[in-house]
Amino acid sequence: MKRFKLGLLFLTLSYAFVTCTTPSETPPATIIGKWNILSVDSNISEISAAPQSSSKNISKDSIFIQFYSTLDFATNSDLSLSKLQISPSFTKTGTYQFFKDGQEDKIVLIFYDDELQGDVGLIFQIKNINSNNPVLYMDTQDYIQSLTESANEKEFTIEQSLINFSNRINSASFSLNCQK
Repeated sequence: MKRFKLGLLFLTLSYAFVTCTTPSETPPATIIGKWNILSVDSNISEISAAPQSSSKNISKDSIFIQFYSTLDFATNSDLSLSKLQISPSFTKTGTYQFFKDGQEDKIVLIFYDDELQGDVGLIFQIKNINSNNPVLYMDTQDYIQSLTESANEKEFTIEQSLINFSNRINSASFSLNCQK
């Protein structure tokens, strides 16, 4: 059943990206390997709420994302769609898709979100992909798309909460500054 749900999410996300390009079945060699997350920057502004900004150096926390050539990933961070928090945790695994959207390199991390009780997908631009210091960057559009696409196939109240939250966002940006 989990594979079926993952398949549905994959099809949903794939459909959303057809206008851009189809995901690559073979990721570029520059993605494969362990990415240590050195710092996290976030900015979010919602309707009727004070803007929130955060910049956190986490280089001493040994938090990483490991990308495999099989399009699987593992991380010891607590990735979450609802909070986009990065904190040490148990190892979480999932799959990823790499694709080009015009000149931008993009990646979708697909994993089971405990809080939302289902599979979700986080869409990031990969900046500096060919360097030892790549950045996973999510802008407002990518965040709202991550929320709305992941709302599909969820319990009605969770789906509505995610959609309502996405409608309240004025702007958002998240950067995971990494080292390979």
